[in-house]
Amino acid sequence: MTFDSTKLTVGSHEVKLEIIDNKTGNIIGTEKNTFTVEKHKYQGWIQDLSKTVEKSEKAKIKGWMMTTAKYKDIKIYIDDREQTNITAISRPDVIDQILGYGGIEANPKPGYEVTFDSTKLTVGVHKIKIQIIDTLTGEVIGNQTGEFKVGNYDYKMWLETPNSQKVVKTSLNVRGWFMSLAKDKKVVMYVDNKEIQVGTEARPDVVDQVLGYGGIKTNPTPGFKATYDTSHLKDGSHHLKIDVVDNQTGDIIKSTTTKFTVKKYDGMLYFENFSNSLYTKEINVRGWEMSELDGSYIETYIDNVKIPHTNTKEARPDVIAAYGSKYGYEDVNPMPGFNIKMSLGIVGQGVHTFRVKLYTKLNEEIYTYTKKIMVYKDLSLGIDVSQFNGSIDWTKVKRDSIDFAMIRLGYRGYGTGGLVTDKNFEMNVKNAHNAGVKVGVYFFSQAVNAAEGKQEADYAVDMIQSKGLTAYTKLPIVIDTEKSTSPTGNGRADHISKAQRTAAIKAFADRIKQRGYVPMIYASASWLNDDLDMRQLENVKVWLAHWTYSIDKRSNYPGIYEMWQYSNSGSISGINGAVDRNVSFIIY
Repeated sequence: MTFDSTKLTVGSHEVKLEIIDNKTGNIIGTEKNTFTVEKHKYQGWIQDLSKTVEKSEKAKIKGWMMTTAKYKDIKIYIDDREQTNITAISRPDVIDQILGYGGIEANPKPGYEVTFDSTKLTVGVHKIKIQIIDTLTGEVIGNQTGEFKVGNYDYKMWLETPNSQKVVKTSLNVRGWFMSLAKDKKVVMYVDNKEIQVGTEARPDVVDQVLGYGGIKTNPTPGFKATYDTSHLKDGSHHLKIDVVDNQTGDIIKSTTTKFTVKKYDGMLYFENFSNSLYTKEINVRGWEMSELDGSYIETYIDNVKIPHTNTKEARPDVIAAYGSKYGYEDVNPMPGFNIKMSLGIVGQGVHTFRVKLYTKLNEEIYTYTKKIMVYKDLSLGIDVSQFNGSIDWTKVKRDSIDFAMIRLGYRGYGTGGLVTDKNFEMNVKNAHNAGVKVGVYFFSQAVNAAEGKQEADYAVDMIQSKGLTAYTKLPIVIDTEKSTSPTGNGRADHISKAQRTAAIKAFADRIKQRGYVPMIYASASWLNDDLDMRQLENVKVWLAHWTYSIDKRSNYPGIYEMWQYSNSGSISGINGAVDRNVSFIIY
């Protein structure tokens, strides 16, 4: 079958074949297929569509089209709007490379360039379509489509005030500047999503210094400013949002946010006896509070839950004399002293966040004191011993109200670095356990790196297991980290860096956990503060060495600790000479 394709339109067509029974006229079978009519071949390319077109008065998109049609025209559409500023361009590079389309005779200027005003387009993605039109028939020879992105104007912005630490009483002042090539723009401000009034101002200092943004011609008043009455806002954190808007398109050229704090009335709390972090049944604190507004009051919280308290108020002429000029005298703060007593009966054992908040009579918070505390429901008494305590009568020790003992397992030599077992270790563990004293062990470390810390941990666990003492050892396995007893003060681990020592202790603790035991660190308060990075060891229990010689006189070490060695000169039945006394805030 032969047909004249010139009479068909350019595009897709269908051909159908039917087999017909001549006797009945019935269709026995049907076959269908499609074909495309192209009167002229074409090929094209739109360049740089992956790039963003910046806002400017003139933007360009380039490309080329090759076709066998001699009489043709190019139409270009952006978002279905036909463009008129199209320039045909000679492209010998295209002619040389793209063969089979009639060469330069059919395509004397295959390149094109369209210039358009991108300032009238919104920021975002836009569609472009290029068509080759047969000017003899008016038919579309070929289409190409693509997308490009319009970006915002280049800009520079600076918010001079406020910053995120800004605290205001009854008025917020905002000031800054914005430079951009956008000719028609405005600044819109919001406080807590509510629009506020904004003013503008000339800023010759900015125009002279910030170049490349059109100067004073496009930025006659680059400064913006606002004064906002905050007296109706509640005390606390609030949001400020600043948008710079293109008036022609409605696009937001730049949006920035910051926070500021409203505190209409100032005040403070001071605690005179609150250095302790360890508590059992209740918290008793004495101090004073001052406020710029009369009628202030205190609330107490544990982990953000309000806990009832009693507060015995008292006159404090010393406080009034010292701080009355700042916060107000007796007419505002007649009874600034307080004595807070709060029961911990409903608070569980463990680490908690304790807060005391000062409120105005308007129920607005003006000051918060926060402290991490450790709550213990019970205490147990203990000792720690080594071979230097000699032979111990553990039955007498138990009768003297000793609940637990930390027993030295061994040590690493400060000179050779060899690992040594305490001579009385096995005997002390067994006899203490048999007498009903709970047992933990400690190892004196001279590890200088993580590998040696892990080695010391394995040595301790292997010793416990090889001696069949696992069932006897219920308390943690402790690494004792402190200065050696070297007479020259030059023990192998005495002068390593804080980072090295922390790595060694962490490796010990991690290995003890891996082997199924509970690790603990023994160290003095100064050692914990100055010679270890406790941020890396915050999940490891601490046995604090701070000798106050009385359980009632607690350590002032600010960190959390589960066990406390409060004396090195205790006296216990069954042991000759002085012995270290301890208290555990966890009952094992």
